[in-house]
Amino acid sequence: MMNTNTRQSTLYIDLLSIMAAFSVICLHASLPVMCSEGGGEYWLVGHFIAFVNIYAVPVFFMISGATLMDYRRRYSTLEYFKRRTFRIVVPFLAWSLIAALPFYLIYHPDQQISVRSVINYIFGVNYMTVYWFFWPLFAIYLSIPVLSLLPRRVRAFSYLIVYACFSYSIAPLLRQFLGVNFPAGLFSPISAGFIMYPLLGWILASVDIPKKSRTVIYALGILGYFLPTCLCTMQFHEFFYRFEGLTTLLYSCAIFVFFRYTDWSWITRSATLNKLVSALRVTTFGIYLIHMFISDLFVHYCGIDGGMSGLMMMLIAPVPWFVLCALLVYFMRKIRFLKLIMP
Repeated sequence: MMNTNTRQSTLYIDLLSIMAAFSVICLHASLPVMCSEGGGEYWLVGHFIAFVNIYAVPVFFMISGATLMDYRRRYSTLEYFKRRTFRIVVPFLAWSLIAALPFYLIYHPDQQISVRSVINYIFGVNYMTVYWFFWPLFAIYLSIPVLSLLPRRVRAFSYLIVYACFSYSIAPLLRQFLGVNFPAGLFSPISAGFIMYPLLGWILASVDIPKKSRTVIYALGILGYFLPTCLCTMQFHEFFYRFEGLTTLLYSCAIFVFFRYTDWSWITRSATLNKLVSALRVTTFGIYLIHMFISDLFVHYCGIDGGMSGLMMMLIAPVPWFVLCALLVYFMRKIRFLKLIMP
């Protein structure tokens, strides 16, 4: 049995994972409004909901860094790749093929099918567009064995983070507001894409952060949330709604640090809450895999649009949607032959 101190040290990761899964659902519940022509009459509500929950994807990547960067202490690199393959790659491929069924039978019945088109549609996430998340996740998994070998890890990671932040967070901001165009050849080739988030996740989870530094992180996180929220025009929404953006980075770091340093002992003291968190934490990946199946069918058959139905979906649907997905995943994991696609 895990002792109390160990449980408290890992509990915040479980809670972050659960909250991020719920926030992904909240993000996607706003899609009918946010993607409606002209923004719809409730676009502003969707705008606020989107930026409240935008931390979800960066935090998922940060959790990967926090939990996997030290994998060598637990198992070999071969075992690392075996686990990533069976826990992530196989379910992704399986559910992509499952998503092909409604794609051809319901949404695009006249679409021609061939082996090449199926492969290209899986690579292009045409069957399930929210699966775009897996390609940067796979890139992170492929990078971790090399990154984990770097000596003086805190210094090396800090350098890579600063370089990536300048290249993909600060430079676009300067271009947008000051018209300063840095040459693309200057941008970091070694910490491109989302790789700064697992690096940040490991640092924020491993290094002790003094209270004064945490206060600064929280203040920057609040700024990172309110700046894009207050600039609530469609033009600025498209610019700030970037997972690599500076405001998103600051906001996501603040969320991560807040969860790490919050006292969650009231959960560890409750057997019921402990069981609930333990049951939910193993469903988060499965929730991401299946949640859009439910949403797409609901939107398709109920005619959800950018009007009142879209507003109700944003405000009311996320909680029952999350609970339904969690229950489905929980019971699917109990069925032996489904364990391969629902780890």
